[in-house]
Amino acid sequence: MADGQHTRRPDVVLFVNGLPLAVIELKNLADENATIWSAYQQLQTYQAQIPSLFATNAALIVSDGVQARIGALGAGREWFKPWRTITGKGDAAPGLAELEVVLGGVFEPRRLLDLLRYFIVFEDQGGGKLAKKMAGYHQFHAVNVAVDETLRAAKVAAQPLGRYAAGHQPGGEEGDRRVGVVCTLRARARA
Repeated sequence: MADGQHTRRPDVVLFVNGLPLAVIELKNLADENATIWSAYQQLQTYQAQIPSLFATNAALIVSDGVQARIGALGAGREWFKPWRTITGKGDAAPGLAELEVVLGGVFEPRRLLDLLRYFIVFEDQGGGKLAKKMAGYHQFHAVNVAVDETLRAAKVAAQPLGRYAAGHQPGGEEGDRRVGVVCTLRARARA
C-alpha cells in the first residue's frame, strides 16, 4: 500500500464491502525478538506512514502466532487485550492459541457486525480530539446477554437466553419483568 512517499505491506487487511476494517500484524514465533509488542510498534509505523489505510479501521490485532491482542485505533498498548472466547458461552479451551480465539471470536460475521454497530464508540477528549474505544470480549457478551434478558422479561420478542451466564434461573418467565444481573465468571488461573 502506498500513501505519499511510503510503500508498506501490512500482513493481513480485512476488507468488508471494500472498506479496510481490520489490520492484523503477525510476527514470527520462532524469532525471540519478534513479540506482540513489536507487532504493535509496526502498526504504529503504518498509522504514521499510510494513514489512509486506517480511515475506516475498526480493529487492530497483533500476534506472534500464539499470543494475540485486539485494540482500537489510537489505543495505547495497555488497551490491547486478549479476546478469551469464541462463542461467548465460556472461555476458550486452555490450549487454543489466542490468535485462533480472537479470529474466531471477533470475525464470525454476525459478531463482527454487532461489534462494529454497537460496541465501538468515540469519546471527546477535548480540544477537538476524539478517542476510539472498543468493548472487550466480556463487555460485548455481557451486554448482549443483558439485552436478551431484558427483551425476555419485557416479552418484547422471543430471544435466546443469555449466552454468557450461568444459564436460566428459576422465576425467569417471559414477560415477568425480572431482568436480574449479568455476571461473568472466569477461572482464577489459566494453565
